[in-house]
Amino acid sequence: MLSIVLGLAGSTTSFFILIWAYFFSNAKTSSGRRPSSSELKAHRGDIQLPSTYSYGTVRKYPKARVRDWVVEIVCFIGYFFKSRSLNGWRAYKTWLYGENYIFNFMVPGIHLKPRVVVSPLRAHGRALDLNYLADWKSTSETIDVINCASFDYSGFGELEEGAAPGLLECLQTVPHMEERGTEIITREAAIAGASFLGSKYCHFTSSGYTLNLVGLPAMTNVALAAHPGKRVIILQDASNHNSMYVGGFVSKGAKSIRFKHNSVSQLEDKLREYSDGNTHIIVAIEGNYSMEGGLPPLPAMLELKRQFGFQLYVDEAHSFFSIGHSGRGVIEHYNDLGYNLSWQDVDCYAITLSKSAGNIGGMLVCNDRAIYDAIKARDVEMQATGGDGCLPTVVKLRMMQIWGKNLLLSRRMAILRQHTVFILENLHRAGLVVHSDYLSPIIVVITISATNCALFGTECTRLGLACTWAGPPATEAWRSVGRLCINALLSREDVENVVRIVVKAAVNIGVASQDCLKRIENLRYDFEVDKSDQAALEAENDVVNREVHKVLKLQQEQNARDGLTGASLLRIPQQVLAEGAQVVAQQGIGSSSARLFWGTQVAHVKLEDRLGSMIPALKHICQDPHGMMLTDARNATVSTLSAIMTPPKNKRACNIVLLPRPRDKASGRALEEATMSNKASPRVVILHYDESLGISSTDLELMTSVARKAPSVFVTTYVRACDPATGKHADLDDLFKSLKAFPSRAGIPSSKVSGFQVMFDESRTFGTYGKRKLGLLDHLATASTEDFLARHVASLGGKDKVRFIYVGSLHHAFGLQGGFVVTDKLFTKILQWTCRAFIFTTAPMPFNVHMAHLCIDRLCGERTAEEGYTVLGDGGRVIREVAESEKMLSAKRRDSAVLARAGADDVRQMIARAELRKKQLEAIPASTANSSDTEDGDTTERDYLSEKNNNLLLNRKPSTANANHKPGRRMSVADMVDLLGLEP
Repeated sequence: MLSIVLGLAGSTTSFFILIWAYFFSNAKTSSGRRPSSSELKAHRGDIQLPSTYSYGTVRKYPKARVRDWVVEIVCFIGYFFKSRSLNGWRAYKTWLYGENYIFNFMVPGIHLKPRVVVSPLRAHGRALDLNYLADWKSTSETIDVINCASFDYSGFGELEEGAAPGLLECLQTVPHMEERGTEIITREAAIAGASFLGSKYCHFTSSGYTLNLVGLPAMTNVALAAHPGKRVIILQDASNHNSMYVGGFVSKGAKSIRFKHNSVSQLEDKLREYSDGNTHIIVAIEGNYSMEGGLPPLPAMLELKRQFGFQLYVDEAHSFFSIGHSGRGVIEHYNDLGYNLSWQDVDCYAITLSKSAGNIGGMLVCNDRAIYDAIKARDVEMQATGGDGCLPTVVKLRMMQIWGKNLLLSRRMAILRQHTVFILENLHRAGLVVHSDYLSPIIVVITISATNCALFGTECTRLGLACTWAGPPATEAWRSVGRLCINALLSREDVENVVRIVVKAAVNIGVASQDCLKRIENLRYDFEVDKSDQAALEAENDVVNREVHKVLKLQQEQNARDGLTGASLLRIPQQVLAEGAQVVAQQGIGSSSARLFWGTQVAHVKLEDRLGSMIPALKHICQDPHGMMLTDARNATVSTLSAIMTPPKNKRACNIVLLPRPRDKASGRALEEATMSNKASPRVVILHYDESLGISSTDLELMTSVARKAPSVFVTTYVRACDPATGKHADLDDLFKSLKAFPSRAGIPSSKVSGFQVMFDESRTFGTYGKRKLGLLDHLATASTEDFLARHVASLGGKDKVRFIYVGSLHHAFGLQGGFVVTDKLFTKILQWTCRAFIFTTAPMPFNVHMAHLCIDRLCGERTAEEGYTVLGDGGRVIREVAESEKMLSAKRRDSAVLARAGADDVRQMIARAELRKKQLEAIPASTANSSDTEDGDTTERDYLSEKNNNLLLNRKPSTANANHKPGRRMSVADMVDLLGLEP
């Protein structure tokens, strides 16, 4: 009853404050009208012609007004009560610094309308229309949106004609992420990548976030080796991506120092300060800053480089395939404007492949052999400490396809420039505050507050536009923005509608006046695609696809000569690979967006739901266990551990972190990086333990001195299920007994201990150990009772006093990409904000996630292959309907294309050939047609004709005619095309 009264009181108070805020902040000017957008905001973005535009301008953002403060407070109160009503009026017990703000504001505020994508976002997309994420299984409503949300700027997330067969064959015939059996493809892809950027060396990494965790430490190691005794300073732009800062933090022997965003003068001051003859300086910048839509003043920075002799590291995550006449990034962009910059001016390029390339992973490109060798050595170190292996082979093959299509690249970039200029200029003309550099496909609309930022995104979605937004912690407190990521595949009507929807949304949420709508009433986009080179483009496409397929064939032949066949070649079961290939054929390879934006697809929420129910023992110690999927296994462990090693929310409390003592330098490197990723705090005490939580007397004295001053203490413990050095498995009975006795051993009263956090790392045992191969925890539960762990947790105070975080690796288990975390569902929502490797990275590949789901279900013995790529409930029906409608649309386009290209005589010959092929198919006995795969993994011609493998044709389109054909029925054009394996 009390909670209801408090809720009504809070709602009433919020209502009256809102009314006051409305009248207070909408006072009229002396002329009797409402203030215009330009009058409300003193610093408005300038849009100039390319010839006069000053790239790299230090921008001044609008300041928060009283109205913004009031609305933010009111919304915080509303979100607080919304959070309580959704999760029960009893508050979720938050422990660490920032968790209260995240749980009560960020989670309910930013998740106003959760986005679960049904069909991938290309020019358009379809998402489930949800109010709450838990409704994804049962909803039957969807919403169609124009895509300005994914980072697929040049549209390569959508496979070109003829690209899919080679990729499907690659996925099913060569190793997925192993080095052995993919050497030829890796070598040719690396040569193509380096050549594309006019450089000598190229090295691939398994994820874009990992890219900077390899590149910056490698450059630091080279500097320390070349200049013994010198210190290394990494000067970082204040707006650099989080992964660049983490890469700087984990660069042992280097110190990261910020300079003001795009400020050449402040950079020069820093260079003068540290250029003392005893310092090696590395300057790290981005090619396109995604939170500002701004480019760096690269020509001016290169002048400073010639003067001071520092090394330059450029992260081209959002500039690769987005600027420059052929998509080669920021160097080409400035050369297009008349500068004369060289590729050799930059010492190392970090290229992300998960954005505009529509894939996953990244590559480091350089000209210095020493840097290249250091990059490889650093990557080997990361793989040895829980990394994800090589970049998926199918991604390397896909990149070779794109790099070879220069005509297509030039056309896409020309279209992207036209779309960008039109949208940017018309939003500015309408009166919106936009802060973006000319020709940058990231257009930023200033919303000031985090609340407006969330409302802008939700309103755009309601009006039919998918966009992204950015607020704290990605931006400063009062610098939240809505972001439009322009896509080259948009049509003329799409581009016009983007402008109209954005202006309408800005007006609806109150960041623009009604006059803005009047200024775009006669909006018209005169745009036509120049198809004069269409024949040459199609010829180039066919040649490149054939050449890339030859590389695949060379790899297959080499594997056959080396005796790599069947299980010795492919770790993943053939049936699982077949379903993965089906997803690639339907959706492409990558998601091209972060999970909290538009990167969450049905495959992701399905797997995370499955992870929560995978190990029954977790149900007894976690409140509604739920999973969280991450792109890289090592990052999943390191970033999650870093997230729970922060200070408590009580400013006087302390967090005692217990880590296993490393037996050698390599085994402790990952844990050391988790420690280095956080800012040092006197309220976080990090200790190393031996067996049975044995701690040295010196460490014990240090901990006791800190704990005595603190009113409360949290104990965070990291435990490996299997010691990588000895292979010995953890003794959980001994662990919990030691944890229970730990406070008394340390001289801490038990009343002071507010909670225990136990992170249990099963990266080396999940998928390989135990009767069901689900890891040590499941094995112990099977050998004892399901609630054995619950008894141990009860000895520490029960669920309310213990957070249990379970971590596993999909790569070590199945040879797939990624890692995962399982814990309380509500705590998972917090980790989605505090775990950097989740919030700041692109979503895992949907086909990889789907294959992981299948592998887990095979271990649990609960899933059949016939379920395919669908979900249960009404949500599954919606997805099937979408797939069927897309299939019908594709068939209609294909029919018209075939008939348009074929004359009357050709059609008659086609019918005759199809009829002959039909008789051949009908002559094959059903038992033979449905035969299973051979032991060595090879597939026979008759297997292709079976119903089961019908959609897995490698060099031909999937045949539906055999399944749909009935004797005596006249064949359609689609039947003929399928039977003959034609490419329209």
